[in-house]
Amino acid sequence: MSHASRQTLALLLGNALLVFLAAQADHALAGWQLRLWLGGLLLAPAALLASHRAGAVAVFVTGLALDARAPVPFGTHALVLLAAHAALFAVRDRLARDTPALRVAAALMANLVALAAFGLIMAAAGPARPGAGRLLPELLISQAAVALCATWCFALQERLCALFGARPGLELP
Repeated sequence: MSHASRQTLALLLGNALLVFLAAQADHALAGWQLRLWLGGLLLAPAALLASHRAGAVAVFVTGLALDARAPVPFGTHALVLLAAHAALFAVRDRLARDTPALRVAAALMANLVALAAFGLIMAAAGPARPGAGRLLPELLISQAAVALCATWCFALQERLCALFGARPGLELP
């Protein structure tokens, strides 16, 4: 198995765990009719730690899994996450990727941009959906959750990559 394949599997496992935990948080927030958007945590480690191909495949497959459980046109999550991954990957060589503060900032920015893009796509896709007024509270709790969990998520992805023998930084240009 190639290094990129091992990175992809490690990233997919970490993303699956994160999606599961987000679903549990969504269940707890259901009484307030709010949902978490953790797209930044799904794509920032893939863009900053892994090779382009491994990260893109992991983010795209995770997006397809999110599409399967959401009432949105199929491929919406996948394309939004893939586009945000490509944008973050394009600037990653200019960033100090090992700095925890930068990792948190990158995850927050990716989360904000991906949520805004997703909201614009859904607004253009059809008439206003119920709950469109909850965007600001959902954004605030999502950004708080990303800020609190980003360092843990990066550490998890690094450990999973090490467990699969696909440590970050070993990718070829």
